[in-house]
This record gives sequence, C-alpha cells and structure tokens, in this order.
Amino acid sequence: MAQRHSTPTLSKSKVSDQRFAAGHESSPKNDISCHFLQQLPAYLDPSKVVSVVVRGEHFGSWDTPREQWEAGFQVMAIESNGNEKHVKNFLSSQLSISAIKQECGAIAKALSATLIDTTINFNVEA
Repeated sequence: MAQRHSTPTLSKSKVSDQRFAAGHESSPKNDISCHFLQQLPAYLDPSKVVSVVVRGEHFGSWDTPREQWEAGFQVMAIESNGNEKHVKNFLSSQLSISAIKQECGAIAKALSATLIDTTINFNVEA
C-alpha cells in the first residue's frame, strides 16, 4: 500500500515543481524572487509597487568636478499612489550593462511590477 500512496505524491510533486520552474509569477516561493525581495530596502512595501524605473545617472561627490562623476543606473520603485522610492544604484564600472538590466528585470519580476527602462539614449561614456 505504501507504493500506491507514494506514486500520486511523486506525481503531484513533479507538477508543482514544473509550475515553479516555469516562473509562475504569483508564487512567493520562487527562490530568485525571494532573494531579491529580501534585499530590497525595508521602507519599500512590495504590495504597493506598480512599476520599477531604471534611469541613467552620473554619481559623484559635490567636491568632484562633474566631468569626473561616474556613469551608472538608478532603480526606483513607483507605488500605486505615485510616490517614487529608491531601490538601488548600479555603477557601470562594477557590472556590465546587460547584467545590470537583468538584475533590474529580476527585481521588477520579484515585485510583480512593470519594468520601465529609460536608459535607451543614456551614454555611459559621457
């Protein structure tokens, strides 16, 4: 009898694993999504976020001439009430642009939000 009960259990388990492996968006058990949600700032309420915006920025201190500031990307979360909250900054010297954009996409997916990329005309060398 134990074998008869174990077969359906294994079958259900496989179906469940396939659903999560396919990236079922409503699943909070997705390891990657949980990883990104845990790294978000504490002041950010994931249930209120409707979109994630990626902007090109230049980072530096006020003591440094603007020409020496480093190009990078700023990630902001837009809440349903229109408020913007800072999520993360990336410097282009630390990661490739494609890696940065992949991480931004993963953050948006973890938040079940739309990713808005405004960096199309941003020049990282300028």
